[in-house]
Amino acid sequence: MKYFILFVFSLFMTECIHAQNISEPKEHIIQVQLLSSKEAYYLVSQNAYLNGDSSSVLNLRSQIQLKYTNDDGKTFTLCNLDSVLAALKGPLSSPELHIHFVNKHLGFIYGYSAVYAFYPILFRTDDGGKTWQTIFAGITGNPFRRSDFFMFNESDGIIVSNWDHGNNFNYMLTHDGGKTWKPRTFKISRKDIRILNAEGMLSEVYSEDGHVTVMFTNADGGKRGSGNIHIIQSTDFGRTFRELK
Repeated sequence: MKYFILFVFSLFMTECIHAQNISEPKEHIIQVQLLSSKEAYYLVSQNAYLNGDSSSVLNLRSQIQLKYTNDDGKTFTLCNLDSVLAALKGPLSSPELHIHFVNKHLGFIYGYSAVYAFYPILFRTDDGGKTWQTIFAGITGNPFRRSDFFMFNESDGIIVSNWDHGNNFNYMLTHDGGKTWKPRTFKISRKDIRILNAEGMLSEVYSEDGHVTVMFTNADGGKRGSGNIHIIQSTDFGRTFRELK
């Protein structure tokens, strides 16, 4: 009788484990940043369905991973994203997630979290992804629609944004390697401007020597993509801008 009970219990546990079976995960590359010909960071999403049932998104289990390779992808080292996930109080949404690494050690995860709506998220690492510092995560200050993020070097960086229906170009600068950011505004002569990538076009161009070019359009009677184009430029890492006539 004892062995029969053990057998039934074992069978029950096997069925419970089988009921939670997850299909073989499929890896999708979200973004790759090359540091050299053999060295790169890979941001990937691993998707698998509970019990292999893909008939409902409720069965989908997703996991974001950040991987580093220095042998052209033959082997990878996984970065630790536990603190990032804890700060966001939930899984990351891969379409709204990006990475930017200045070198092997200094890097950033930036974008949006569904938890925080239009408020930006930004995490910083200076040890190659072993630990992360939370820069933005949550309702702090005014919401803005992050357009782009760029580090010119290990000290200077810019976050381009434009949450303004007037003629103000809003952005943020860092000069301490991304630890702190200060909001800045440049007033443009035309009103009701929009950064061009809202229209699905190129909007920002950066170079490591500190040049920034941002292109705008102003809505022409509400017609999509039919307004005049305006360009502003900076040659000093975003400290000052000038409008091209």
